[in-house]
Amino acid sequence: MFMSRRRIGTADRSGKWRLRAWSALGVTGLVAGLASGMPASAADDPHGKPAARPVACRGQVYVSFGTPTNVFAKAVSSRGAVEFKPLSAQTTLYNALGLNPRDGFVYATTFGSGGNILLRFGRDGISHPLGPIAGLPPALYISGTFDDAGNYYVLADDTGEIYRIDVRSRSVTGVVDVPELADPELDIFDIAFRDGFLWGSTDSGAITRIDIAEESVDFFPGVLPGGSDFGGVFVHGNGDLGLFRNAGQLFRVRVRDAAGSDPRFTVVSTQTAPATTNFDATSCFPKSSGH
Repeated sequence: MFMSRRRIGTADRSGKWRLRAWSALGVTGLVAGLASGMPASAADDPHGKPAARPVACRGQVYVSFGTPTNVFAKAVSSRGAVEFKPLSAQTTLYNALGLNPRDGFVYATTFGSGGNILLRFGRDGISHPLGPIAGLPPALYISGTFDDAGNYYVLADDTGEIYRIDVRSRSVTGVVDVPELADPELDIFDIAFRDGFLWGSTDSGAITRIDIAEESVDFFPGVLPGGSDFGGVFVHGNGDLGLFRNAGQLFRVRVRDAAGSDPRFTVVSTQTAPATTNFDATSCFPKSSGH
């Protein structure tokens, strides 16, 4: 597989948000129907209590999507297609979903007029605001994941800066600077952790592998179809990558020699899924199913 590296300067942040938030219309009717029928988010209730129970962790994939209403849901496969089973809906916009393996909760970061607030989701599917994150500069955070040690990583859109966060103290504990990721044309809209790297895809279909320790990124073009953002990325129990394309597909990609200089990628399945906007995904698999 051909691998490329490059260095690119910083650019403005407007392009990705425009593509991400307003290009997909297929979800509009679904969100409108949910707004009146779903439970209100604790994020809209100043007296909401913190979630007490972790999310179910038996191979579940959790997703969020929609504007101006943000929906939190489970992704369920059925007859070759993926359906979204809503758990909650709220008007506060968020993204950068990640499953913390240390406590079993899903976390996210809000954006927009409310600033960057850390949210936590439990088994009830309702978000609970935990407060601002100390040391996190205002930005659009739409890519997030956790490593095996429970560190939360969020990518500041079009800056090349990835912030490592301790969710217990709600504070930034480190910054990974990857200038290549500042290119607004890359359109990397989610990341997932595997084998010490952060994985994602550009909208041209190139798999990206971010080396946290070396502060670098490798691009592996030609793996996936281009032309639409990959807004949700997660890892299966056996190490396969799951990549949701906002246009309405889910790809499962097997990676061989993931940490090597020449990893091999095979698309092992493709499923249809609802077309979405402001999309994100994360997963939770039992520890025994690891790769």
